[in-house]
Amino acid sequence: MDPTTPSRQRQPSTLEMLYGANGSDTGLAELAGVAAIWVAGCAVVLKKATALGQLFTCQANPSLRQRWLSYALQYLVFSALHSLAIDATRCLQSRLALKWRRNVTCKLHDMYFQRMAYYRIQAEVRDQAVTDADTRICRDVWEMAAATSEVAVSLTEALIKTFVFTSAAMVYSHWAWALSPSFFALVAVKIMCKTQPTDGNAVLSSLQQVEGRLKQSFARLQDNVDKVVILQGEAFELDVLHKCV
Repeated sequence: MDPTTPSRQRQPSTLEMLYGANGSDTGLAELAGVAAIWVAGCAVVLKKATALGQLFTCQANPSLRQRWLSYALQYLVFSALHSLAIDATRCLQSRLALKWRRNVTCKLHDMYFQRMAYYRIQAEVRDQAVTDADTRICRDVWEMAAATSEVAVSLTEALIKTFVFTSAAMVYSHWAWALSPSFFALVAVKIMCKTQPTDGNAVLSSLQQVEGRLKQSFARLQDNVDKVVILQGEAFELDVLHKCV
């Protein structure tokens, strides 16, 4: 088979791209760490809220000054633990993003240099060609890994918080209060879905084509800057750049 002939191999899914070689380095350890942190973090938040409530109660009664000082100290400790949980979550998210970025970059490089795919990409029609594919592997993969890790960590954190706070509302208050976190989560998801474009692939494709045309126009302008200045073609070139966007 001709090495330049495009093959019809199955394209890997997003999860397969994020996973490492042979399914290793999946990032599940980091997500499990986030879940464990916020199981303890939710208990800290509940204790912090209780201490804050007791602070306001004792503040109105001068005879409870000693208790007020005790609750103030507890509030400071729980606030520090809450901040520590947030920083630990950010650290795990950065670690997860780096791991997924490494996995996706390695797999895209394998696909890019397999069966002369790099050559076929450059030979595509201009409107369909991927400009600066090697550079975009580094830049777009970094953005994708950062966004995907943020979504995964936020979803894990939201699920843990919803479960813990719902259970606490059922234990310490009326069962109807347990519906409020789930209701808020459903409303938030519905709003986010409404704000997303109907066809994300079409939007991304249009943005990539516009970016490619702009780069080509800037490159042509840099190569012919002397001619443009001599022939006073600044207005024309500016109009061309406006039409690109």
